[in-house]
Amino acid sequence: MPILIFLGIILYILMITGELSNPDKIISYQSKNNILYGLAYSNPVKYFKLKNVEYKKPEIISLGTSRVLQFRDFFFKKPGLFYNAGGGVATIKDFNTFINTLQTENLQVVIIGLDQNFFNENWDNLKSLKADYRNNFSIETIVLTQGIQVLKDFFSRKISINTLHSSSRNIGLSAIQYNEGARPDGSDLRTRLFAKHELDFKDCFKRIEEGRRFFQYGRDINSAAVKELDLFLQNCETRNIHVIAFLPPYAHAVWNKMKQKKDSFSYMFKLQEKLEPIFDTYSFDFFDFSDIKKLGATDYETLGGFHGSEKAYLRIFIKMREKCDILKNYADLDRLNELLLNSYSSKEVIHEIY
Repeated sequence: MPILIFLGIILYILMITGELSNPDKIISYQSKNNILYGLAYSNPVKYFKLKNVEYKKPEIISLGTSRVLQFRDFFFKKPGLFYNAGGGVATIKDFNTFINTLQTENLQVVIIGLDQNFFNENWDNLKSLKADYRNNFSIETIVLTQGIQVLKDFFSRKISINTLHSSSRNIGLSAIQYNEGARPDGSDLRTRLFAKHELDFKDCFKRIEEGRRFFQYGRDINSAAVKELDLFLQNCETRNIHVIAFLPPYAHAVWNKMKQKKDSFSYMFKLQEKLEPIFDTYSFDFFDFSDIKKLGATDYETLGGFHGSEKAYLRIFIKMREKCDILKNYADLDRLNELLLNSYSSKEVIHEIY
């Protein structure tokens, strides 16, 4: 009886919050409904982003890790032509896997975020398996692997009883309880981070001092990673896809902290000189936004020290629009500057609650 009761609690929570919804159904549902998709107990993000690109058939996407997730569809003249596929890759190798797996002929422009650590062999030696873009959804797997955690969260009151009886149309515990998750345009809403107005980079500073968790030390640029990037650019050229690449921003305080240990992070300060000529070879575009201060932004426009806010990414997009001829067809510079001038806060351009 206790086992059945506990199993009943697990299934009830997972089902009522939509945690057991097949991603294929969510893609179709979210395209017709303005909802958030934010799961707490599984993460099918690679499959979800790839299939959204196939379903929506955008002409332009952003592609990278969580450090591209703040590009928005309303930056564009026609929002429906853009989709944010951030989270669709996790390593430099994933770019080629993503583009080779993708089944669409509409894509014309890819904005890629090249996380600086991609080129550090001590972070990624490129020996890992290729990313899996299959739909591995399984109710049994979620229940078996996450059931205990669901119970812990429930009995420790991390799961609000009000959440379970919420009238929210959002899907997933994080989306319902915290108003966090993927928007219909693929961008990421992080309500709790947006609400923070203090500057707290202690975690980043600790990682820098210890050389871990995306801040591993490295002296030389990994030549294998550069070769993998070049293959991706060749791949896109063959498919007539224009690439706009950038090194994502760190908070100025975090960037300065790494500069103080420049010998330990020397690979990072060589990236622009190494990568820019490669993009020139293909007549593609490349930007270095590593220091958020160079955007005219303050550290208040960051989320956790190495993620730029939505407002910071509007600044990035304006810089791209000023330099990239191909973006003239997609975005109006005067309107972008007006959005920047009238931004809701240092975190958000437009305030949204789902």
